[in-house]
Amino acid sequence: MKARTFTCITAMIIFAALIALFRPAAQAQENSLPPAPRKYRVQVLPGLGGLAGAFSINDLGWAAGISNPPGDTLDHALLWRSGQMTDLGTLGGFNSAVAFPNKNEIGWLAGGSETADNDPYQENFCGFGIGCTPGGCAPVTQICKGFLWRSKTNEMIALPPLPGGNNSSALGVNNQQQVVGIAENGVKDPNCVAPQVFRFEAVVWSLSHDGTPFVSQRLAPIVGDTVSGATAINEDGDIVGASGPCTSIGLGVGKHAVLWKNGHAIDLGNLGGVTNNIAFGLNGQGQVVGTSGVPSGDVHAFLWEGGTMKDLGVLRSDDFLALAGSINDRGEVVGFSCGPSDCHGFHWQGGVMTDVNSFLPAGSPLLITNAGDINSRGEIAVQAFDPTVQDLVAAVLIPDGDEDGPLGATAQTENVQLKVLVLPQNIRQMLQRRLGFRGFRPGR
Repeated sequence: MKARTFTCITAMIIFAALIALFRPAAQAQENSLPPAPRKYRVQVLPGLGGLAGAFSINDLGWAAGISNPPGDTLDHALLWRSGQMTDLGTLGGFNSAVAFPNKNEIGWLAGGSETADNDPYQENFCGFGIGCTPGGCAPVTQICKGFLWRSKTNEMIALPPLPGGNNSSALGVNNQQQVVGIAENGVKDPNCVAPQVFRFEAVVWSLSHDGTPFVSQRLAPIVGDTVSGATAINEDGDIVGASGPCTSIGLGVGKHAVLWKNGHAIDLGNLGGVTNNIAFGLNGQGQVVGTSGVPSGDVHAFLWEGGTMKDLGVLRSDDFLALAGSINDRGEVVGFSCGPSDCHGFHWQGGVMTDVNSFLPAGSPLLITNAGDINSRGEIAVQAFDPTVQDLVAAVLIPDGDEDGPLGATAQTENVQLKVLVLPQNIRQMLQRRLGFRGFRPGR
């Protein structure tokens, strides 16, 4: 397997530079964790032959994410319906990805894709191929555009940047046909971190009567910041994301987690740190989740509601980073938490954070490294390491039994013993490229 990036994770995602802290020795140890809140079954999803991951699941059970064909030289956005895979293709370039939750049931997906056009500034706006060894990946010299894919037409529509800009990236779309993301605005800023040249803004795209996409709303950053980006939108049109200084590939070390209501930017506060403050998801009740720096320099998951940001902490005692990426209307939160040797997906509700690996059926070889999204039925889209194939796979965790009942109705009564796996070096390197190049700066 070539050493290469796991996925592009479009222009907003930022995670920890972990590999320098990973221990190289292969080992496993037992860890006593709280009981799983309910029983699940796991469905591993087919990929293109290389590594894969699922980062979105809607209330129809449609999962979306990314996979590589054999050889691991490029990324393609994928959709899984009833376990069947659809390759969404690209906008004419090498790579594409759906990397954020898409909360709609109208058959629309938003993501980012390279085009056939060369980027004169070589910004690599969507971050494909970061960390690849020479000759290990397809070139990443192309302009990237946000895309809208509709099941009705089975084609990608390129979403434009703002006037003067070259690049854009889409991250989410709701049932009201509003697509959110980030678009360059053509303003060159010498303070941008190379290779970024232009400033960018959070935007909403809509379709005209003839189906042509256009920017229908521009979302300003918090006063004093220079750039902004939108990560998710709910049915009321509330939008979350972040704003801060102009960094390389998106918001990097975001300064402010932001909620836009009626176009007005609201600073959600922080957990005591001045960087790594980004809102990633929200639900119909107005609850917002994301990540925030803490005074120690570590990074914790947060839940914001009613004007207050709550620290959800980290999953394990030696973890230094946790990110909450999705919340459903029942208040279930999913994300991942990272320590010195690996990352584990987590589920949080009612004050309890649980390792989603405890949800796996007995005997499953998988190690879930990221819980990417959760729908209203409690189904969780994940990325996991499968030691039997020594690769990363996409999967969905499906609640067994009374899916509509209260969480904990089928809870186990005993603690679950989990194996903590130190990942193989090549997998750790791929995770570092996927997680680390976004500028996260944990204090350890």
